[in-house]
Amino acid sequence: MKLPNITNMSRAALLLCTAVLLSNCTSLQSHSGGAVTTSGQRVQAESTKVAILNLASMNEAALQDIRVYKKLHAQCPDGKITDVETTMWKRDWILFQTYNIDATATCTK
Repeated sequence: MKLPNITNMSRAALLLCTAVLLSNCTSLQSHSGGAVTTSGQRVQAESTKVAILNLASMNEAALQDIRVYKKLHAQCPDGKITDVETTMWKRDWILFQTYNIDATATCTK
């Protein structure tokens, strides 16, 4: 059985569709920081959330923040978390989005 010949127009359409599906846009949504002390141990945490068709509610974003802070506190069980710096990144794909929150803090005992 012989396969049909793909024309140049079909190849261009296939290439365009592939490029659109694999493309994305990354944006910095928020960043907070302050003065960093020199004493104490630096701790880091991150959280990632995937939303379909941009249907992420503010409650889900708040829960993602809480997960990050719990991860920071787990690394500093007997100390105090200070100098928290957070960054939220959003990456848009065609049908879904990913939200990443990165946090760095100082653990002082």
